[in-house]
Amino acid sequence: MDQADLDKVTGWLESHGFRVNQVYTNRILIDFSGTAGQIKEAFHTSIHQLDVKGQMHFANIGDPQIPAALAPVVKGIASLNDFRPKPCTSGRSRFIPLPAAPLPRSRLSPAPCYFVTPQDDAAIYNLNPLWSQGITGAGQTVAVIEDTDTYNGTGDWSTFVTTFV
Repeated sequence: MDQADLDKVTGWLESHGFRVNQVYTNRILIDFSGTAGQIKEAFHTSIHQLDVKGQMHFANIGDPQIPAALAPVVKGIASLNDFRPKPCTSGRSRFIPLPAAPLPRSRLSPAPCYFVTPQDDAAIYNLNPLWSQGITGAGQTVAVIEDTDTYNGTGDWSTFVTTFV
């Protein structure tokens, strides 16, 4: 996003009373904060407290709206709620890699399961042509925004890669 577009978006947010906490150096993410009333007025959606399975949450009820003039540079709002991803299973299970064959049905999964290996990721995301040119992404910083412990420093990522390489 160029500086003029960035100024237009942050100016619009501030004109609605939001506080711009941070504009990230990549210029594609703006962290801002405000009240539920400001959200209702600016984005034409209201924030409500919800009781979901005995837990209290807050969330917008309708889709947020932005002015047409900002639409070319604003692709979305990351979150107007406090819901977080939850794992589909609990705990870790031991596994035995099988060559391109589904795992048998189990109590955790009624359908056959397949492992996703680093080679699968390379095929899914078409990385092999890049790797063959020597482009590996080394030295780049990537931020993963998710509620996961894959990269928690316990060696899970190294185990994943060395198991399947």
